[in-house]
Amino acid sequence: MQNNNTEPSTIKGEIHNLAAKGWVPIPLILGSKNPALPVYRHLAQATSLSLKLAETEIKGGTRKDPGYHFISEDGSILGGIIFPEKGIPFYRYNLDHPVVRQAIEDKREKDPKNWFDPDGNLKDYGSFENLGIAIKPSGLWVLDFDADAAWSALLQYVKDKTGSTDSLDTYMNRSGSGAGRHLSYNRVGDWTGSIPQDKMFLGIEKLELKGNGIEVVPPSIHNTGNRYEVLNDAPVLDAPQWLTQTVQEYRRSQQSTSPSSAPNGNHGNQDHPRVSLDDDSPIRDGGRSEYLVRLGGRICLDHTWEDTEHFLRLTDKARCVPPLQEDDSEAFKKVMQSARRYWEKDSVHSKNGEPKAEESGHREDQHGLPSVFNYENYRKVREQGGFPRREIKEHALVKGLSHNIFGESELGKSWCLLHFCEVYLSEGESVVFLDFENGHQTLLERLGDMGVPDELLDNFYPLRPDPGWVEEWPDFVAKVKPGLVVGDALIGVLESLGLDERDNQDMEKASQQVMKPVLDRGGRS
Repeated sequence: MQNNNTEPSTIKGEIHNLAAKGWVPIPLILGSKNPALPVYRHLAQATSLSLKLAETEIKGGTRKDPGYHFISEDGSILGGIIFPEKGIPFYRYNLDHPVVRQAIEDKREKDPKNWFDPDGNLKDYGSFENLGIAIKPSGLWVLDFDADAAWSALLQYVKDKTGSTDSLDTYMNRSGSGAGRHLSYNRVGDWTGSIPQDKMFLGIEKLELKGNGIEVVPPSIHNTGNRYEVLNDAPVLDAPQWLTQTVQEYRRSQQSTSPSSAPNGNHGNQDHPRVSLDDDSPIRDGGRSEYLVRLGGRICLDHTWEDTEHFLRLTDKARCVPPLQEDDSEAFKKVMQSARRYWEKDSVHSKNGEPKAEESGHREDQHGLPSVFNYENYRKVREQGGFPRREIKEHALVKGLSHNIFGESELGKSWCLLHFCEVYLSEGESVVFLDFENGHQTLLERLGDMGVPDELLDNFYPLRPDPGWVEEWPDFVAKVKPGLVVGDALIGVLESLGLDERDNQDMEKASQQVMKPVLDRGGRS
C-alpha cells in the first residue's frame, strides 16, 4: 500500500473550497467512507444544516482554534472541524449536546479502545486525513458509477436523448478504487432520496443516484492506498431535464407502490431481529419502531422531553434505513407517543416521574409490571369514565383526525374518496375536494355515475388550486366549514406547496398548512 499521508495545507484548503461551494464537509477516518459516530451520520442526512467559520467554543478542549462549527436544525452546535496552527485538522464534539453524549456512551460500550483513553475519558483526538461531503445539506444529486462501462452507457444515453453530451460537463471525481466515478449536479426541487443500483436507473447497470448520505471527495485515500482525484473541475451544473424527468417518474412509481400503510412501519415483515441499543449498525424496516421506543424509554429517564424528542428524531435519521419519520409518519407518531408515556411516568424531569429500579435494571409501572408494555387497566379506565368518545363515519373516518389511503394505480382510490364525499353530502355537510389528479369533467361524470343528486352539489367544493393557494386556505376553511376535506393525490398537494413527500419536515409543513385549519374545527381530512 502506498504511503499517501495528506499534507495539512492540502486538506485544510480543500475544506475551505468545499465550504465555498456551499457544500458541507464531513471528516472521515482514513480508509473509511463513514463518519465514526452517529452524530456525524446525522449531519449527512440533515435537511437543514449550516456551517459557521469561527473560533471554536466547543467543550472538550482548552484552546480556541479556528474551524467550522456544525450548526444543527435547532441552532445547536453538534461539533466542529478544527484547524490547529500545526498538523492536520481534527474534529471535536460538543460534549454538552444530548445527541453527542448519547452517541459517545453507545461507542464507549461498543468500542472503547479507539475512542477513549485508559481512564475512560473521550480523547481530544479526531485527526483525520479523509474527507467527504454531506449530500443532502449540500444541495446535490450525485451520480455514482461503479464501473467504467456504466459511464460509457450514460454518455451514449445522453447523446441519444439530447444530441450532445454538454449536460455531462459538470464537476466529476474518480474513486481511489480506479473504477468508480462521481458526477455532481445541483439538486432541482426538494427530492432528497436515492435510486439504488438494483432499480437500473436510466436502464444502466452499476449506476446509482444519491440525494443523501456521504460522498467521499479528493484528496481522500481509498483503502487500496490510492487517492480520489478530480477528473473535471468544472462548475457544478443544475440537474439537466433528462435527469429531473427520470427522478419525477421514479417518485410517481414510488408513490403508487408505497408500503406506508403497513402497521408500525413493519411493511409486512414480522421476522426481524431485535436490535441492541448499544449496536451501531443500521436499523432496517421492521425493527425501527421497536428500537426507537426502547431507546426513548432509556434516554428519557434523565432528560427533558424536548431533549428526548430531539434525540429520537436525530437518531432516526442517522440510524434507521429509511428514516421512519420520512417513511411512515403515523408509525413515528406512535413511537413518540410511547416515548412520551415513558417520560411522563419515569423521567426525573416529569412531575409524575417516580421510577422504580429493579435489580435487573428494568423499570416498573404503577401496576408493578415492566413499563415497556405500556399496560392500561381497562376496568379502572371504565370507572374513570372511559376514553373520550370518538365520532366515526363508515367505520373508517374519525372526526378530528387525518387519514391516508395507499395503493397501486387503478385500484379505485379516487372512487373510494368520492364515496366518502357522498356520505357527508347526504348528511348535509360541506365537502372540499382538492383535485390534482382527474380534473373537473372526470369528477362530475363520476358523481353522476354514483347517482349524487343535483341538490347536494351546492355543498361540494371541487378545487384545482393555482400556486399560492395555501395563503387563502385558512379563510376559505373558516367560511365553508367543511366536514370533510379530500386531497387527491397526496403528492399533488405537496408539489403544489413546493414540498417533498419523502422529507419529514415537509410533511409536517403540509400538515400545519393544509390539515391543521380543518382539524382544528373538528373536520376530517
